[in-house]
Amino acid sequence: MKESRRGLAHVFAAAKNSAAGFAAAFRRESAFRQEIYAGAVHFALCAALPLPWLWRALLTAAWIAWIAVELLNSAVEEVVDLVSPQWNEYAKRAKDYASAAVFCAICMFAGGWAAALAALAMR
Repeated sequence: MKESRRGLAHVFAAAKNSAAGFAAAFRRESAFRQEIYAGAVHFALCAALPLPWLWRALLTAAWIAWIAVELLNSAVEEVVDLVSPQWNEYAKRAKDYASAAVFCAICMFAGGWAAALAALAMR
């Protein structure tokens, strides 16, 4: 059994694993790349528009949540494909649930931006 790390060694090992996960998702998942590009647009708009800092923070939190949900969706898809390579109703349902979670995260992000832009327009 692998010996568990403690303290800073654990933090550095976890950061290394996270970086590997981000890199693999960027290489393998086109949806993840698109969400990263959406983040670039998000940060450019946050810099260009006169949004209050709280709006910027909430919109950034929504984008991070979207990224996190997409990573979990990709993990579900990978595990389902590994465990059940042939078509299976349960596997399809698991993938559909994870996809629906991504849709919810997209709606949260888009809704936040719609509210922010509406608030700016009402100034």
